[in-house]
Amino acid sequence: MRNFILERDTIGFDVVMYQNGCRIGSVKSYMVEEEAREDCEALNEYAPQEEALPEFPYTEIRDAGGDLFPTYADALRAGFDASQIWAIMTGELGSFCWTYCAGPHFVDVLGYVATKERHTGGECFDDWSL
Repeated sequence: MRNFILERDTIGFDVVMYQNGCRIGSVKSYMVEEEAREDCEALNEYAPQEEALPEFPYTEIRDAGGDLFPTYADALRAGFDASQIWAIMTGELGSFCWTYCAGPHFVDVLGYVATKERHTGGECFDDWSL
């Protein structure tokens, strides 16, 4: 079970994500408690529904500088097959979650990674560990 808890820090408030009772990390910091509390409540309402997509199980291969490939074509030029390239997009919760989907995409794309493993198309995974 994933849940979000509001915690006070030295400069304001953090919305902190826990999964199965373990602290995963802070997902957003706020100066104003009211804003933090509203987002925390919204995340707790939404999070249980997000369990449908599993976390990304593969090791990312990025460009030579360690960054995401900016375009699908850049990943192809780097020598990866189309079946090894994954789009990374903002999930429905924006910066709280990244969604990895097989192949090229056009909306909310942050960049691309490759994997040694090949996909068959249509697979999607979530990563909440940001």
